[in-house]
Amino acid sequence: MQEQDEVLSAALRARIREARAEVAANMAAHGLSEKDGWRIHEEMRSTIDGTHWVFRPVHIHRDAPGLESVVVIDSAGCPQ
Repeated sequence: MQEQDEVLSAALRARIREARAEVAANMAAHGLSEKDGWRIHEEMRSTIDGTHWVFRPVHIHRDAPGLESVVVIDSAGCPQ
């Protein structure tokens, strides 16, 4: 059981890294830099499909474009 948990944990960490990198690349492509106040916001949403971990750009004074990356974790704990 512990080995399976470690495999799932590693897969989830990898998928989260990919999602954050995807948002960071999209932000850079749109000129949304940290020095200008942009950050990556993380949000967890519970849905009927499981848990959605949402990554998107956020700024304290500006509206964010519709860029986001979502990691879906099903009810068995497996990242999709």
